[in-house]
Amino acid sequence: ADTGGDVRGIACDVGSAQDVQRAVDAATATFGRLDILINNAAMTVKGGGDRAQAYFAPVESYPLDLWNEALRVNLTGTFLCCQAAGRIMVQQGRGVILNIASDVGVISPDHRIYEGARSPHTGLPFNTPPAYATTKAGVIHLTKYLATYWAKQGIRVNALSPGGIRTTHEDTFVQQLTSRIPMGRMAKVDEYQSAVLFLVSDASSYMTGADLLIDGGYTKF
Repeated sequence: ADTGGDVRGIACDVGSAQDVQRAVDAATATFGRLDILINNAAMTVKGGGDRAQAYFAPVESYPLDLWNEALRVNLTGTFLCCQAAGRIMVQQGRGVILNIASDVGVISPDHRIYEGARSPHTGLPFNTPPAYATTKAGVIHLTKYLATYWAKQGIRVNALSPGGIRTTHEDTFVQQLTSRIPMGRMAKVDEYQSAVLFLVSDASSYMTGADLLIDGGYTKF
């Protein structure tokens, strides 16, 4: 809005096919077409709450309800949004979809970086949950599938796999993570903006099915 754009907010549970369809219908009714979809919704406990401790539970005791909820939001939600937007884009003969994945969808997190570390949101020990890493890997493969499926319809589908962003992380975790990153630091909060613009614009017009890794070199070992 600050740059002169027309921004509308629409409440949507991405795990609900009905909610997603209503959001797509509202967008197309307002703007007349649908050119870009960015899937960025993911299950999180950054606000704390009753599920915060269970979210980071060991694999041996990981709660099935949280595993299922991560699948519903992170992976099924991405599929439903791609499906609903894809219907419109097929009719248009053009469209761009960008799915936000993660570096831990490409490699397993190095579990040693969490030793002695605590979440800045809850003060509890934390990790990358198995459900998060698994669903982000699924997002990457879904991206490749849809890219080849819709290529002849003029729809490009790519993924962006970011590394960690430095916000309120405590020093123990930051030091243990950055010691494994060749660039020696986490990402700044604004360092993915240009990559997103590139992937949804005609600057990447011959690019589909790709997963753009931006991680300071973390996954290159």
